[in-house]
Amino acid sequence: MTIIKPRSPSLELRVMSSLSLRMEFSKEEKERLYAIRKGYEGEVQFDKFYENCPSNWLVLNDLWLKNSNATFQIDSLLLTPQANYVFDIKNNEGEYELNDGRFYKNGSETRNNPLTQLQRLIPITETS
Repeated sequence: MTIIKPRSPSLELRVMSSLSLRMEFSKEEKERLYAIRKGYEGEVQFDKFYENCPSNWLVLNDLWLKNSNATFQIDSLLLTPQANYVFDIKNNEGEYELNDGRFYKNGSETRNNPLTQLQRLIPITETS
């Protein structure tokens, strides 16, 4: 496996981590730093999946693309001879329940439903 674009911490994570050592953050800033740090840690953990992949597989991490004036990000793109795979990595803690297309944690609907993000994607159809 060849990593064409390696993963690195985002600018926001680097800046906020540095600032957190120099100033007192508000509750919201602490929560934001925790969330982006946790997200990055999940992505790094996911990258271990690639360690034993065939040498002819290609990996591109943290891609920022633009389509029709809309910018979007792909956490990992895996290119294999058979198929290409797009991964959006989530690093959530706890137990979740999927009911009628909605995610619930502790009986309450979560605001970060990954299925909502999927609905915004342009449908990809297979051609013969």
